[in-house]
Amino acid sequence: MKKPIIIILILCTGCMDKRFDPIAYYEQNIFDTQIDLSFKGLEYQELGAVTAQDSLNLFLPLFNQEINEKLEQLENDESFYIEMLNVAKYGYKNAVYPEMKRHYKQQIKEYERKVKEDEQRTAELIEIYKTDCKGTYLETIKSMIDKWQADTAQLLGWRVKASYQITNPLLNVEQKLTKEYLLNPDKTKVITSTSGKDVKEIFFNLYDSIM
Repeated sequence: MKKPIIIILILCTGCMDKRFDPIAYYEQNIFDTQIDLSFKGLEYQELGAVTAQDSLNLFLPLFNQEINEKLEQLENDESFYIEMLNVAKYGYKNAVYPEMKRHYKQQIKEYERKVKEDEQRTAELIEIYKTDCKGTYLETIKSMIDKWQADTAQLLGWRVKASYQITNPLLNVEQKLTKEYLLNPDKTKVITSTSGKDVKEIFFNLYDSIM
């Protein structure tokens, strides 16, 4: 009866905690090539969940700042055609020959049309940036922010801390490392290693993984 027990104990001793699997895969995947580093998990600690509200806390202020700067730019930028219109009006006023007056008069008419078109387009853009940002470079993040606001408790990922041992293939020595990671919601994949990264970089990695 003792022999089977001994075998089971030996097998279990060789097993690694399954929670280390995504970390082992991540650390041994170099430029999409799997490298055997003799990964051995030592200690695993969950640091907490990352929710939609956490992302909102970071992205919403950045998004609002970007919107405000864009609106300020649109509201203050003067159309190129306004300057050209003023030049044409000055030329018309000071022209001596009838042919030149006719030329400048035609330019004035054309530039007035262009100015009106620019003003209309600017007004449309201002309205777009104040609403859904449709068709702009901010459309995707606006859509994501709307989803986060609709469900602030939505789980986006997990923060974990892991200590492990690997064999450095260059030095042929064993190394013990401790890093923090961001995992996907079901903890099957490492989104990014968060060690040494600031909070903005971490959340942008999270955003990229969602998109």
